[in-house]
Amino acid sequence: MMRELMAKELMRNRLRTALTILGVAIGVLLIVSLSSFSEGITILVNQEISYSTGLVSVIQNGISFQNIFYSKVDEDLIDEFAGISGVDESAGFIMGFAPGVGFLGGIDFEKSDMYSQINVGLDEGRWPADGADELAVGWSAKDRLGVSVGDDIMIDKKAYEVVGIMQETGTTDDEGVMTSLKTAQDVLKMEGKVTMITLKPVDIAYARDVADQINQEYMDSNDVTAGTDEDVRKFAATMTGQMSAMTFGLGSIALIIAGVVIMNVMFMTVRERRREIGVMKAIGATNRQVLVEIVAESMSISLIGAFLGLGLSFFSVGFINGIIGSNLAVITVNLAAEAVLFTTLIGMLAGIAPARQAARLNPVEAIRYE
Repeated sequence: MMRELMAKELMRNRLRTALTILGVAIGVLLIVSLSSFSEGITILVNQEISYSTGLVSVIQNGISFQNIFYSKVDEDLIDEFAGISGVDESAGFIMGFAPGVGFLGGIDFEKSDMYSQINVGLDEGRWPADGADELAVGWSAKDRLGVSVGDDIMIDKKAYEVVGIMQETGTTDDEGVMTSLKTAQDVLKMEGKVTMITLKPVDIAYARDVADQINQEYMDSNDVTAGTDEDVRKFAATMTGQMSAMTFGLGSIALIIAGVVIMNVMFMTVRERRREIGVMKAIGATNRQVLVEIVAESMSISLIGAFLGLGLSFFSVGFINGIIGSNLAVITVNLAAEAVLFTTLIGMLAGIAPARQAARLNPVEAIRYE
């Protein structure tokens, strides 16, 4: 009975209902689209942290791990750090975004065990030679770029041969393209620089001491800062948490405005249905039943708008990722669930005041209302 009444009311003024749902959908679209960047960056940061487990990471002083793509460290420090007491091995790493390609990583393939605990292998082909105009393409990137071994990829009007296809890992590595350190420096205009230097201690227990020594001896003169994987993890958790709160908050403003619109619509609905509500109460409907029906109608509008907005968000995020050439924006299950739950809560709160007004109507006065 209640579902029939709800459906009848939502269809009574289709244009008003459609516009209200659209307002909610736009709010959800904004909140999910903005937050998807925070989610994507969080995933990327967590993956990069997993690469440095048990290692010491050295980046440019003043650059957060969240903005690591902007870090520039002198390449000469790679060999210099290798001579520090307690350090077993040192290697440079370059990360950036190449036009038309997306994420591009540059490493010394002779020290590949220094970069990832995942141990990415090749599905076919070989790794790029040092300094050669060659690329190894991620599992998903090969389909996105439409290439296979032997094909060329144009970057800034220069051809780079695809010599390898990496195995599927289920991580953002699948979206990336790898090349040698020297070639990455040329592509990303980072001559003599690397994004990060990773140091492998002779024993994992020495990681803290190595990081402290670098911070004491090199921070001022070379503008670098060092940290263990735990330092990076704590800092990244704080930064990504702040970004998530900020983006979710900005998107929520539009959703709260949509909630105010829903409340206004429900007040109008109650006023238009005073006679109908009076009849319902006269034939036995309780105040609670009237209240539940109005709140349910409000929540239905918000819920329909939430799923419509979520659907639009997937198209929006896909379009944005297509433009930037990388899956930087990600809609996670948690993000989608939070958006739907938050929107439903807004709808419920927006319907309470109109519902209370409807429940308090005097049946006799309501029936006589014209």
